[in-house]
Amino acid sequence: VTGSPQNIILQNFGRVAVIVLFVFMGWKSFYQTQAWKDAPTLWAHQIRVVPWEPIAYNNLATILRDKPEYKDAEERFVAAARSGGTADKETLGRLKYIERLYKSAIGFYSNYPDPYYNLGNFYYDLGWKEQAVPLYFKTLEIDQKYRNAYINLRNTYSALGQDEEAVKLADAAVALDPADGETFQNRSFLGKYNSGE
Repeated sequence: VTGSPQNIILQNFGRVAVIVLFVFMGWKSFYQTQAWKDAPTLWAHQIRVVPWEPIAYNNLATILRDKPEYKDAEERFVAAARSGGTADKETLGRLKYIERLYKSAIGFYSNYPDPYYNLGNFYYDLGWKEQAVPLYFKTLEIDQKYRNAYINLRNTYSALGQDEEAVKLADAAVALDPADGETFQNRSFLGKYNSGE
């Protein structure tokens, strides 16, 4: 009975199905490892697969900002702005891409604080401190315990020469976690306002 044509067909079908399954799973594994080869590739893949996912846009922009070609673009932009010139097309293109990624994350989910915070940092680093302020405030509107938003807003106000606002924000950051020595130490750097004068 084992050599009947029906059993032989079933056995061969089972073998072919197992081989096809192994080939398919091998291809899927190879494809997935290509998507996981590095963080920018992973997040770009995530955007292609789930284009409405704000975390992917935010994370891709943040990771790209750490890559040398994007760091160089930020530095060239700041240097051009300081000298009264304009940055080259490639530099502007890279910076606009980062900005577009953060704004896409905000557009897909407006109650996600990280892209507001990160876009504020991006603007601050480009020298656009006034544009960073409302983004830090929006971060705090969404998450009132976002410690780094208080700190960066304080730093921004301090850089803009608005020390009284900086002190208020430093006090708010310390109030979030009085045991945090770093925040307390940062508060103490605000000069004449240390002793409440």
